[in-house]
Amino acid sequence: LLARRDLRGLQALAARQGLIKRFGHKHVLPSTLALGAQAAGDHVSACRLLKDALSHAPPSERARLEVNLANAELATGQLDAAEMRFRAILRKRSDLVLARTNLARTLLAKGESLDEAIELLQASLEQGDGRAVEELRLLLAEAREALANS
Repeated sequence: LLARRDLRGLQALAARQGLIKRFGHKHVLPSTLALGAQAAGDHVSACRLLKDALSHAPPSERARLEVNLANAELATGQLDAAEMRFRAILRKRSDLVLARTNLARTLLAKGESLDEAIELLQASLEQGDGRAVEELRLLLAEAREALANS
């Protein structure tokens, strides 16, 4: 259902999960529904669902949920909230390339701290696993151009 971006089907399935709701980890269903909402482009619902998931999540799941929430905040234009959340994540887990890259995206969207955005993107390129190298290079070029034009 997630792969097909079938949010309605995912919601219907979640509604039938009585045992998980009653006895399972309370962060699982809202987290899964949030992924479906994000895939469907409904980032406002994703924010709400991820906040609910975070309120019930064990510490081992929090970093992943925080990154997803910060990404949803970025997608909805909540740039200050996204920036604060990405910075908080990186204080705890400086190794998270996605958080570092998306903090740079946030700074670019705000048109602020462009030098820092460039440093973040360069660090992401150095640490990256090769899958997103071209995208990182394009972002880096965009950041350099924005800095030159500022």
